Amino acid sequence: MQTSVERYKESASHTCRRRIFQVAVATVCGLLFGVGLLGPAFGQTSSPPRFTKVNAPIPDTQAWFFFLLSVNHNDRAAVKWTLKGNDGSWLRNYHQSHLGFTDEQFEPIRASAHRLDAEFKEITARMNTIQVEAAQTRIAGQFATVPSEWAALNAQRKTVVENEISNLKEMVGPEVTGTLQRYIRTHIAPNVTAYHKSPTQEVLP
Repeated sequence: MQTSVERYKESASHTCRRRIFQVAVATVCGLLFGVGLLGPAFGQTSSPPRFTKVNAPIPDTQAWFFFLLSVNHNDRAAVKWTLKGNDGSWLRNYHQSHLGFTDEQFEPIRASAHRLDAEFKEITARMNTIQVEAAQTRIAGQFATVPSEWAALNAQRKTVVENEISNLKEMVGPEVTGTLQRYIRTHIAPNVTAYHKSPTQEVLP
């Protein structure tokens, strides 16, 4: 008979996979369509945007990105679990145990995940500020175009993701990279669904 903790762990294991998908839905929009992860998009449309499911594997960069986000999310969740007086190590080590990595092998991955999360959120916050200001301009009666600063930050955000993943691969070496690649393609990518936005949305003046 399962204890309450065992039932929670089983439930949380499924939650980990669902969390990957939830984060992915919001982030795919940001990476593919160039919109902020928070707040309204530039150019209010006359009808809700239509999204079409992409029946193809997501690019490697996005799959690795979602993996690192999941590692960081699990670490934060483990801290909260520990603060409640429970053992949060099983959650903190969720991916590590499935990969069969030692603490030494997984530490660069963990550090990369934390660094990427902080940098990505910092840039996204700046983008959202610009986006809100542009929306206020539109409310005042002026059409809000995409500011050059926002577009530059969006490009910077993509570069941060690509560079962090590239540096991680170089740091851990080809053997660990190969193991990670197989794990991410098997356990992360299948839980991510990408959507393309309809290119025929009418923008109101």
